[in-house]
Order: sequence, then structure tokens, then C-alpha cells
Amino acid sequence: MEVRPTKTRHFDMRMSEANFVELEKQSVRTGIPKAEIIRRAWKHLHVAEMPSRDFLSMARELRKIGTNLNQLAEVANVRGNIDTTKVRAALDDVIDIDSKIRQMIGGENL
Repeated sequence: MEVRPTKTRHFDMRMSEANFVELEKQSVRTGIPKAEIIRRAWKHLHVAEMPSRDFLSMARELRKIGTNLNQLAEVANVRGNIDTTKVRAALDDVIDIDSKIRQMIGGENL
């Protein structure tokens, strides 16, 4: 287990109201505390926005579908055949989620 260094030093920082509001917004969007955002910026680390709940939900669904497809592939390898109805249903789910993701990111023609 990694031992994290203790943060024992403190300093005050001044910024404009507009910058502070933007820092607060970024903290909410990313789920990262303001102090950590400043630490990452100081160390030139990327601070990315937290994905939406819809996006995370779709990612979970895709993982489930992937698991189902993997199980179907394993059965096909053992039996030498595949249940095309189940594969088609899984593929339809993938196409539906792909469409929703494309709408979310504004790229219908991706």
C-alpha cells in the first residue's frame, strides 16, 4: 500500500472573485477539491471533468453487454454453434447505447 505524505504546510492564496467562482465550478464538475485542483495545476497534471451519470450508466451497460457477448463466444467455442437470437439482442443493445453516446457528445457522424 502506498504511503501518502502528510500535508503539514498551509498557505493563503488570493484571487479575483471571478477566478474563485470558476475554481468552485471546476471543483463541482470534476468532484475534486479546490486545493487538489491547484496542486494538479501546479504540477501540470490534467484536471478532467467527471463524466455525467448517464455516461457512467451507459458504460456499465456496455460492460454488461460485453460480458454477455464473451459468455456467448465461450459457449460457441465449446458447442460449435451460437445462439444468434441472443447475439442479435446484444448487438441491438450496443447499437442503441452507441447512438446515445454519440448524441451526448454531439457527434452523430463519428
